[in-house]
Amino acid sequence: MTEPKDLSMIATEQTLTGTSMLNWLRLLWENKFKLSFKYLHKILLINIMIIFSTPFIWFERLFFTRRIKKTEIKHPPIFILGHWRSGTTYLHMLLIQDKQFSFCSNLQSFMPFVFLGSTWLFGRIVADAMPEKRRQDNFVLGIDLPSEEEFGVGNLYPIGFYHGLSFPNKRMYYARYINFEDVPEKKVNKWKQTYQFFLKKLTYASKGKQLVLKNPPNTSRIKELLDMFPDAKFIHIYRNPYEVFNSTVKMYTSLVPPFFLQRPDTDSPNEVIFDVYEMMHKKFFAEKHLIPKNNFIEIRYEDFLQDPFKTIESIYSKLSLPGFAEAKDGIKAYISEQKSYKTNKHKFSREIIDEVSKRWDLTIKAWGYSRPE
Repeated sequence: MTEPKDLSMIATEQTLTGTSMLNWLRLLWENKFKLSFKYLHKILLINIMIIFSTPFIWFERLFFTRRIKKTEIKHPPIFILGHWRSGTTYLHMLLIQDKQFSFCSNLQSFMPFVFLGSTWLFGRIVADAMPEKRRQDNFVLGIDLPSEEEFGVGNLYPIGFYHGLSFPNKRMYYARYINFEDVPEKKVNKWKQTYQFFLKKLTYASKGKQLVLKNPPNTSRIKELLDMFPDAKFIHIYRNPYEVFNSTVKMYTSLVPPFFLQRPDTDSPNEVIFDVYEMMHKKFFAEKHLIPKNNFIEIRYEDFLQDPFKTIESIYSKLSLPGFAEAKDGIKAYISEQKSYKTNKHKFSREIIDEVSKRWDLTIKAWGYSRPE
C-alpha cells in the first residue's frame, strides 16, 4: 500500500490536523498512545497544526457559538445513503448543482472548528496541501467541493468511524460507530449533540439553505437520524456487491495508508471490508421501514449511470423537492462535463466471488444481482 511522497499532502490526507488539542488527547488516550515511529512526521504535523489553530478555535467559539446554537434547521436535511463506491459522490454532485441546496465542503469537514472566522487563512493552507484529484478514482478535489461530514464530526469529538483509518489496530472498535451496536447510550447521545451542532454550523454558514449530505456511515444510522430530523429525506443508492467489493479494495489500498498513525497489524483489507459491509446493511435493512414512504427513494447504480438526468428527475418527484425546472440546466451541464469520465473495470477471482456470494448474500438476493462468470 502506497503513501504520498509529497509530505505537504498529508495536511489534508491526515485530517486530524483539523482537530482540537482536547480531542487529539482523547484519541491518544483511547489508543494508549500507541503510535508508530514510522509516522512521526504526521504526528508532528498534527501537533503543530493543532497548536497553531488553537487561538483561532477559541476566537470562533467566542464569537460564533451562541449564534450557531440559536440557528434553526428549518429545512430537513436530505441524506444520501449507500456504501462507498456505489455512486454516492456523483449523485451528490448532481444534486448540489441546484443552488437552493448546500453541503459540507472539504474545508468545513477538515477544519470544523475554524471555518467560520478564519477561512481566509485555513482555506489557503488546505488548498495548498490538497491533491487535485482523489486517489481512488481521480475525481476532482477542492476546498469548496463536497466532503463527508463524518470527518468533521469526528474532529469535533472522538466518536467517528473514520478514526479507525488513523488507528488501524482499533479499526473494529471505531467500526462500532457505523451502527452504534454495543455503544453506550450516553455516547450515542453525545454523537447526536455533536452532529446536530455541526449541521447547525453548516446551516448558519449557508444562510439557512437546505443541506444535502453524503456520508456512507449514515447508511446504518437511520433511527438516530430520524430521532434528530423526523422529516428528513433519504436517497439510498446501491450497486452490484461484487463490483463494490473490488472497488472498495482499490479505494482502501490507495486512499487509506496516508491516514495511518500506527503500523497496521495486517496488510489485507478484505476482512474489514466484509465485516463493515455486513454491519452496515444488516442495520439498514432492519431500519429502512422507519422512513416515511414519501421521504425515501432507492436507486440502482447501474440504472443511474445509464440515465442520470432521469434519475435526478425521479428523486425530485418522489421526494416532492421544488425547483427542478430551475435546476435542470445546471444538472444537464454537469452530466455533459462528466461524459468523458470512465469507471474502473474489475476482474474477479473465484475465491472472492465465493466469499462475496456467501457473506453478502443478503444484499445480492434483495437487489437481484447475479454471480459473475
